[in-house]
Amino acid sequence: MAPRLPDFVIIGAQKAGTTWLGYRLLEQQSVFLPRPLETHFFDRAENYAKGLDWYASRFTGAPAGALIGEKTPDYFWTLRPHGRGPNDIPARMRAALPNAKLIVVLRDPVKRAISALNHHIRARRMSPFVDPDAVLTEALDPQKDHFGLVGRGHYFTHLQRFLSVYSQEDIHVVLFEDEIIRAPRETVTGVMTFLGRNGDVVPQPPSRPENSRINSRIGLVLNYYAPKLSFMISAVDRLLPSAPAVTPSASCQTRLREHFEPHNQALFKFLGRSVATWAQP
Repeated sequence: MAPRLPDFVIIGAQKAGTTWLGYRLLEQQSVFLPRPLETHFFDRAENYAKGLDWYASRFTGAPAGALIGEKTPDYFWTLRPHGRGPNDIPARMRAALPNAKLIVVLRDPVKRAISALNHHIRARRMSPFVDPDAVLTEALDPQKDHFGLVGRGHYFTHLQRFLSVYSQEDIHVVLFEDEIIRAPRETVTGVMTFLGRNGDVVPQPPSRPENSRINSRIGLVLNYYAPKLSFMISAVDRLLPSAPAVTPSASCQTRLREHFEPHNQALFKFLGRSVATWAQP
């Protein structure tokens, strides 16, 4: 049997609910996703250089007749600072997956940025003692936004770049606050309908699996400064209370909201719908 490539891809955005959606689709009997869910084929040079045969091998074992998909939210970061990866991801995807359907999950870009900041701290890419105001203010400069804390939240810009190579009918947008939070079952049904499998929906999708990453303050500090001991730190971390999330000041958040406002309005006008909470502190 010839190797199969994805019928659909959850392309982003990072820290917007893509993992929740990926697990909900994984529960559907007519859908296959690889484990881990993220393949990072189109955004990482070392994987892209391996070619389509390597990419297809990620989906070995998919049942006959099942829809094949993957979830890599980094694909939706289509414009990056120099040295942070490719800026032609939509074109790469179109060349390899001309008939694929794309799913985008979008969240309040300010909350997404704060969540991403904490994600990078847990992943040891940033110190637990980082000044969130300084980091997020610096990220307002596109060439200094090395993690896409701000740039990933320019949703309409990235969506337009995908729409330059895919039709609007092949891209399904999910709004985190209004759909995943308020109507999770209906959201899964809507995605399955978009994929043409609305009759196969597993009812009442359960909650997202618990996060198993290091979360305590002591665990984060030790994990950052002694990464070789992470297996031991992880065991101790389970016994400690979770650290509060790193949060920027109210003035910094206001600055971010002002920055994102024109981007949000362009997105809302295009979609014909808006999320009221994106404008609130």
